[in-house]
Amino acid sequence: MDSFNTVKALSLYGLLSAISLAGCGGGNTPPAASLAVACSGANCGAESTRYTGSGLGVWAYKNDTATTTSLPISLTGLKDNKVTLVFSNTKDKAQVMPRQFSVNPFSPTKFIPTPLTDPIPIDASDALLVPQESRIWKVPVAIDTQKGNITQQEFPSTLRSQITLAGFNYKIWVADQEWTPLMQKNHARIAALLFGTPTYPGILKQYVANYPTPPWGNYPNTANSIDLLPSEARDVNILFSPSMGDLFNSENMYKRPESNASLMVYISSTWLSCFQQPAEQCLDLDEYQAMLPILLGSVVHELTHLNHFYPRVAQHDESRKFDRWLEESIASSHDYIVLMSRFPNRSTADQEPAHWFKSQYYACSLTTNVGEIGTDIHQKCSQNYYKSGQAFLIFLVHQYGTGIYRELLKAKGTGIDAVDEAIRASGGTGFEDAFRRWGSMLAFPDAKALPAGYGYPGVKVGDYTSPAWNGADIAKYFSFPTTLPDAIAPYSHLPLVEHNQTGQYVRDVKVPPGVTLSIYIQ
Repeated sequence: MDSFNTVKALSLYGLLSAISLAGCGGGNTPPAASLAVACSGANCGAESTRYTGSGLGVWAYKNDTATTTSLPISLTGLKDNKVTLVFSNTKDKAQVMPRQFSVNPFSPTKFIPTPLTDPIPIDASDALLVPQESRIWKVPVAIDTQKGNITQQEFPSTLRSQITLAGFNYKIWVADQEWTPLMQKNHARIAALLFGTPTYPGILKQYVANYPTPPWGNYPNTANSIDLLPSEARDVNILFSPSMGDLFNSENMYKRPESNASLMVYISSTWLSCFQQPAEQCLDLDEYQAMLPILLGSVVHELTHLNHFYPRVAQHDESRKFDRWLEESIASSHDYIVLMSRFPNRSTADQEPAHWFKSQYYACSLTTNVGEIGTDIHQKCSQNYYKSGQAFLIFLVHQYGTGIYRELLKAKGTGIDAVDEAIRASGGTGFEDAFRRWGSMLAFPDAKALPAGYGYPGVKVGDYTSPAWNGADIAKYFSFPTTLPDAIAPYSHLPLVEHNQTGQYVRDVKVPPGVTLSIYIQ
């Protein structure tokens, strides 16, 4: 495992069992609900029912009964501390949320984006020196939102750069109409970052070396594999052209009339080329360097989708495809992990996990598929796999190391079951405990004082490090509602935050069945 802070997950359920046994007094009377300390070791600020005054104090209670439970809370030792209550639903059914107490509102500070300060290459990439090669590519450019039909357009294109890594030729193609002066300038920058230069190790080399599987190879000869690409295919094509977005289309993995029959991904070139575009919609990457991690992340994201196809589908069948939410969550987390390791000085509030706190995405179900391509993306909880899903997978990688990606690819499940398998194979106690601990991020914990099993500690990504994500840096930019909604969605969290608490913290909280309440003090 690659994490700086790889730990065996703290099992809340083991901690709670001791309390349950201690409360048994004979007969059929269930033990009274009570909190258990849910952290240990360095930086654990919980001691029985007292906050020690340093680190992160964590207590938890899981309602394993079939009815709502009243939980008395009495914690001491507070001196102007923030208390965060997080209700976590680790089950696949929504639960009615009983009316709780209200908390005082918090006025957040407006965030001002910061410029990119990490070094980028200024010399040219040797990968720009390639033989002339042309090809016509079929590109999805539109979708019928009612019927789901995709319209394709053919674009004559030219190979502009390439590199060979681990036996595969990674090729950047640009549609000929897009080869404008601006695109030529932007392409040189993209190729230098992805493929590397004499003084700058390529991002793609790091990604390939750290990834657990080749993008293609031998596969079983079955009825499902009749029209798959030949097993000896070794060109991975990255096409910059007009398209309906940055995407991977699995149809290209088959030898079919409507397919390109190639290992390939599409990256939209519209802003990069400025071909027939208003000047205000043009993107010069030298002037807007803050866009580089986002653009390069899109390339890694789509390559991750491509890399999933071979071990999950070609070597098995379509039934092994990850559920849509998990497929997108893994890809969006992987591009973040790789790019953060190369641009580690980006402002915390600029980074993707911050999206989880915006518009209350934490209250949306982790597994929802609302907002898929071809549907209304303006619905509540739309594309939550890019918010909650990404943030949860990033948490898992920062806790267990990048090896968890290997375990996900090997998992027999396709959704929550696959995540549970991967966590256990990585040394954790399963999905439910990890999901609860991930909810600690709603307390915006200080990364310099995290107990084992909590937060986003730094994680190794090959020769680089994706840095710890410090919640304390962005706490001032976000506020949560002062009351809770009427229900808690499946696989979601709901926070209540009380600032400036001193002395004894006393509350009576109602916990729905199947829901875990965690309390964080810092």
